[in-house]
Amino acid sequence: MDPNDALPQCQAFRQGTQTQFFSFISLCVELPLNIVNLTSHFLDYYLGSVEDELCSV
Repeated sequence: MDPNDALPQCQAFRQGTQTQFFSFISLCVELPLNIVNLTSHFLDYYLGSVEDELCSV
C-alpha cells in the first residue's frame, strides 16, 4: 500500500467530518430557534383565542 494513496482518502474523510460537524452545529443552533418560533406562534394563537372569548362575552 502506497502512503500517497491514503492521503486523498484522509482528506476526504476529514472534509466529511467537518461537514458533518458544521451541519450538527447548525442543527443545534436552528433547533432552539425553531422551538422559540413555534412557542411564540402557539402563544399568539392561544392569547388570540382567549382574547376573542373575552371580547365575545
